[in-house]
Amino acid sequence: MATYRQDQTLVLKTVGQLYEAAANPEYWPQTLKAMAHLFDAFMAQLSSYNPSDASLNFGIIHGLEYDQEGIDRYAALSSTDPMSQAAVLYPGKAIRCGQVASREEIEATRLYKEVLYPANIEYRMATLVGDPGKHVMALALSRGRDAPDFDDDDVALISEFTPYFRRAMELYSNLSSSQTAGNVALAALDSLSIGIAILDANASTLHVNVAGQTIIEDRGGLVIRNGHLTAERAEDAAELAHQVRRMAAMGSGASGVRGGSVPGEMIAVHRAAGGSALPLTISPLNREEGLDLPFDRVGQVVIVVFTDPDRQLEVPSELQQRLYGLTPGEALLLEKLVMGLSLEEAAADMGIVRETARKRLGDVFQKTGTNRQAGLIRLVLANPVWITEHAKRPALIHAS
Repeated sequence: MATYRQDQTLVLKTVGQLYEAAANPEYWPQTLKAMAHLFDAFMAQLSSYNPSDASLNFGIIHGLEYDQEGIDRYAALSSTDPMSQAAVLYPGKAIRCGQVASREEIEATRLYKEVLYPANIEYRMATLVGDPGKHVMALALSRGRDAPDFDDDDVALISEFTPYFRRAMELYSNLSSSQTAGNVALAALDSLSIGIAILDANASTLHVNVAGQTIIEDRGGLVIRNGHLTAERAEDAAELAHQVRRMAAMGSGASGVRGGSVPGEMIAVHRAAGGSALPLTISPLNREEGLDLPFDRVGQVVIVVFTDPDRQLEVPSELQQRLYGLTPGEALLLEKLVMGLSLEEAAADMGIVRETARKRLGDVFQKTGTNRQAGLIRLVLANPVWITEHAKRPALIHAS
């Protein structure tokens, strides 16, 4: 490195910025700015290329404003560019324009005439990492006509950066995959009709799913106060806080018992306005369970599952039709029975006589393989249709 013009301290600082950007994409603009400064370039860009469909994504650019038309034109013409062709063929190898084609050859291309020259991009250097048959990431630098061409020292220096760039991209990919998996997991929780709250040891709400918000906001008993899940009644609040701390300790191993070996604790939370108490199950989650959620305090996280006994179950009748092969009338009758209505009440609600309802019920028994109303309701409540949340609410509750 002693032969390079650049200061060693600045090089090491730029490597550090590369890893910071991989961990937090918000740092990419300042990282590219630092790269451009290090190589005396006016432009630095991070882009991705998919050889299977020749798609080019500019990603992030420092030093030049491209409109969408310019980006599309660059992508359409890049396949005829000697620099782009060579870079894709040799991932992991740093190259500059002068190594792959003469100035005359480059200046004869449409890319140079229509895109590069108008943008004052005269000299380019890049390093690519990834699988050339699938997907590659490029770190590219550009100088204008009033600057010297990149030389062998520049190529050697960016070659030193290539292993760090490769590792940074691997880190970025892994973090992105983990974040995606976490978001999918949270979306899955939001699809359920039972309330689920994920809390830390102090009952701070890391996430409350959609059904949980509905129960808390509309039904009473549970409240979120200053970002913490608690109960309306003081005695219930104290018990809830105690069990959350206890389960969190089990999840972290602080109690000498790992979370996976205990079933959790059940408590009842009463409503100040009356009505059925809310049953809560509080269980620990720990790292041994492979939790992949975007929370930092996984070792001391608990999951609280709760339902509202007074809440009417609602599910589109057409789902019952498809599941059991029912007619629309049979599915509607079944839905009302599951919601707690008697056969007479369901018939009146549907505007049919009791005998018609009884005949439909007999047909439902036959199609579902049941012969008693209690068994029919147990069968329906055991299928996944009833744990899917159909009512959508916009906001999610997270700890700040």
